Amino acid sequence: MRKTGALIASQLLVCALMSGAGEPGAGEAPVFSAAERSIIATLAPPALPPPPPDRTNRFAGNPLAAELGKKLFFDARFSGPLLEGDNDGGPATLGKKGQTGRVACAGCHIPAAGFQDNRTLGYSISLAAGWGRRHAPSLYDVGQQKLLMWDGRRDTFHSQIFEALESPVGFAFAGNLPPDARHVSKVLNDSKCLVRLYELDPRS
Repeated sequence: MRKTGALIASQLLVCALMSGAGEPGAGEAPVFSAAERSIIATLAPPALPPPPPDRTNRFAGNPLAAELGKKLFFDARFSGPLLEGDNDGGPATLGKKGQTGRVACAGCHIPAAGFQDNRTLGYSISLAAGWGRRHAPSLYDVGQQKLLMWDGRRDTFHSQIFEALESPVGFAFAGNLPPDARHVSKVLNDSKCLVRLYELDPRS
């Protein structure tokens, strides 16, 4: 009960600071003073605990697996054609309708924006190959989460990625570049760096 009360109090404090921080106009980011930033900093722990162990993933904790995941996060070569007509090549899109190889994880989870989507028009539902159903969530501290996706339908990171790859509104991969497994294999084999990382063995 005390934790809940403290959490509510901290959220109210941040909201109060944001409401009076520089009085930004509509759509403008708030500007915090040094004193306000110091108050907000007291709400964060000095250090975050490591991610909980994942016994379902034999590559968990392997630095080569982490490096492979990082490279795949920014790799758009797995994506099929952009399907939605709203993909007009403007700054709120990832390209023009029909273009392939335009969608990567980093396209909707933008590192400079806290790994969330600040690109899509209106900062609302995310637009990748097509319009999704929700806004792409931030990936900050996602390693501490036990359930993934907005509705918690995934419980491991290595299973979650397949949903994005196979989504017709995400990567537009499944059904657009058949056969899917051969396309993935070709992308991996065309990159010597990815091949080296993909062939890692945590027991070696």
